Amino acid sequence: MRFVPYILTVFLLLGSGNLFAEDTTDTSETSDATGDIPCGSVSFEGCCSQNAVFFCFEDSLQVLNCPNNQPCGWGGDLGYYDCDTDGEAEPTNTHPYLCPGEECEPYCEGRECGPNLCGGTCGACPEGTACDFGTYSCVEVESCGDVTPMGCCSGDTVQFCNADGILNIVNCAQESDPEKTTCGWVDFSEATGFYACTNEATAEPTGAVPMECPASACLPDCTGKECGDDGCGGSCGGCLAPAICNANNECEGPEPNPDTTSTDPGTTGSDAGSGDQNTPEDATPNDGSSYSEGGPINPPSSGSSGGCNRSDAPVPFGALLLLSIVFGWLLTRRRFTQP
Repeated sequence: MRFVPYILTVFLLLGSGNLFAEDTTDTSETSDATGDIPCGSVSFEGCCSQNAVFFCFEDSLQVLNCPNNQPCGWGGDLGYYDCDTDGEAEPTNTHPYLCPGEECEPYCEGRECGPNLCGGTCGACPEGTACDFGTYSCVEVESCGDVTPMGCCSGDTVQFCNADGILNIVNCAQESDPEKTTCGWVDFSEATGFYACTNEATAEPTGAVPMECPASACLPDCTGKECGDDGCGGSCGGCLAPAICNANNECEGPEPNPDTTSTDPGTTGSDAGSGDQNTPEDATPNDGSSYSEGGPINPPSSGSSGGCNRSDAPVPFGALLLLSIVFGWLLTRRRFTQP
């Protein structure tokens, strides 16, 4: 019968699930997938936006929200932007601090030193002192004493003597990488190694470098402290501007008011949700405690899609009525056109 193709055509159009219905998919929801957002011009080395690290990994854009107010900045020996840094930009500007399309106003109110939140610094500390990233002031540093460059462990804290003869103390429990939350021995080569933040509390295998720090070493204490000095020249954490660390080692002051409509670098609240939102020029690698729990955090929105989209909405009654009318008309036409 000649009308069969027409009936099938109408049926397929209606059975496709309201093909011409408006797309009801909510594109504003955060996706936990890691392969659906293009990197654009963001490289593996990454960039910083609102104290978060954006970087490209396996051809998809990743987002690392820095925990404990750790500043986003160039990782030095790491060769990429990361959390828990001095908050400064890559020295040669080969990899700019700000993500594409971002603008930043330096903030140094009440800060003697430390990052200005735009890749620069609020000042350098004189010799013999270091910047406390809780109070952003210069404090005296501890001498190395009996601690060697290969370091030692005080619980989850690493202590080592740097090239300037200054004692460095790193609290591994505050590290952003879940694989580096305890102090242990790390083999740098077959002949040497050092104590560092790692995933297993192991000692140097030959016993030549004791794991426990000497009794003369300073023992940092961050119990009950949200920010400020750990008692050994290190920091118990910083405060996001404009909050400051008070005498009780607590962050106080106005809460920061970042744009919560999108973490898309270059997108502001006024244009969030528009169809042509900016991801970095059209459009992580240590994992932070947030990122490691299941994909990027608040990845940039790719904008709403246009055109016709399939929907799972049921076929409306009107469409079924249309099918019945067409079917009846074709049967009538067949009846009166037969010889």
